[in-house]
Amino acid sequence: MALTSLIVSYDSSWTYKFEIEKSLLLKILSEDAMSIHHVGSTSVKGLIAKPEIDILFVIKPTSNLQHLSSLLVSLGYDHRGEEPGNSGHWYFSKNQQGKRTHKLHMCIEGHHCIEEQIIFRDYLRNNLSTAKKYADLKLKLERENKTGIMEYISGKEFFIIETLTTAKAEGYSYVTMDY
Repeated sequence: MALTSLIVSYDSSWTYKFEIEKSLLLKILSEDAMSIHHVGSTSVKGLIAKPEIDILFVIKPTSNLQHLSSLLVSLGYDHRGEEPGNSGHWYFSKNQQGKRTHKLHMCIEGHHCIEEQIIFRDYLRNNLSTAKKYADLKLKLERENKTGIMEYISGKEFFIIETLTTAKAEGYSYVTMDY
């Protein structure tokens, strides 16, 4: 079964595409935004990825979730719901011409997913050998995939946990920042 997109070589336009989307999001959602980050494989220079820009949108604890969701839908995002078993983390996706282009992870400030996504990204950016191992794993999972995206995500889980443990032991951390 196919993934939402096939893995491709790194494309330097991904950073630019993130910045465009970030500007669009801030125009409409700035009152609720604590920070917006480019995360996932498209945020790591040189790393292969599904060409889907991952955005981490950190919101204030007082934000009106229904209002934010309707604003994101007006920008072309599909509200895919709260991540099962992970209260405070909502997922949105955006497609253009039938292809997934953006994935938005909306988390309340202080949610553990924020720190995890930032630390994982930063560690891969600074550790080329780990990024290479991650790329090899992703290609293997894509090649062997039989049931779709959940199998692919599950197959990366141990590597991500192991990398986060190493990164934290080496002193990687996340400091809250605006935008």
